[in-house]
Amino acid sequence: KTKLSATLARYRRGLTAQIIGARRREKSARGILENWVRQHQAALHRYTANLAEFKAGTVFDFAVLSLVVARLGDLLPVGPERVAAD
Repeated sequence: KTKLSATLARYRRGLTAQIIGARRREKSARGILENWVRQHQAALHRYTANLAEFKAGTVFDFAVLSLVVARLGDLLPVGPERVAAD
């Protein structure tokens, strides 16, 4: 569980850095986020569809949680294996 929590935290930091780094003309936090969401709409749709499938299931074990975290890592442009470790 500790490794999964660390991975989740690393992906969240990576996504935050990606969103903040994607700002161009946008100055407001809302504008930056909305712009990033527009640019990554397809990937976000895939993630939310996968998440809905997992939520519809009746079993929530470590394997399912691992897959949810892995799919979150797929939103990172460099891939989950290349995100800097803590």
